[in-house]
Amino acid sequence: MNNLANAYAELGDYGQAAKLHVEDLALYQRMMGADDHVAMSMNNLVNTYAALGDHRQAAALYVEVLGLHKRGLGADHPDIAI
Repeated sequence: MNNLANAYAELGDYGQAAKLHVEDLALYQRMMGADDHVAMSMNNLVNTYAALGDHRQAAALYVEVLGLHKRGLGADHPDIAI
């Protein structure tokens, strides 16, 4: 589902991409809890919200993504600064 959502985003159909990213995220959260796949799915949704111009929603969700990465990698990990 994530790949299809990315394909829609590449085609410029961000509304359809966002819908699929939301479904994908819900599935990952239900099946896997909080892990790298959830963070990746959330990050893709962030990018789609940004492309739709919904920067407030994108920023709020990215705060959650950053929190997942900090918990998973540690606050001092170099990837946190990226």
